[in-house]
Amino acid sequence: MDREKKTVEICVRVTPAEKKELQEKADAAHLSLSRYLVKSASDRKMLQTENIAKLIYEIRKIGINVNQIAHVANDWMISHSDVAVCYVWKVTGGAAKFKEKAEKKGLRIIDLLN
Repeated sequence: MDREKKTVEICVRVTPAEKKELQEKADAAHLSLSRYLVKSASDRKMLQTENIAKLIYEIRKIGINVNQIAHVANDWMISHSDVAVCYVWKVTGGAAKFKEKAEKKGLRIIDLLN
């Protein structure tokens, strides 16, 4: 097999514990440490980080929209019902707010937790 000669070095700093872990993994794979590191880096797709902040922002906006839809749906259910069935296990959060609104409207409350 005709292989290109390796003539370039790359210096990487690691802790002694990291080196030990990498060497153990290389040994388990029956590879030299150098070959293990090259193969590990070459065989993996790296996450592109330049758009992460924008993606996080967009996901948060979607979460806000879902929360707004839930509020509208809960308000509609309260205004069109005589009974509210709830499962409230903490005093803050959507279920507690729903129960509080239903009580203010005078609905009969069935709390599945109590």
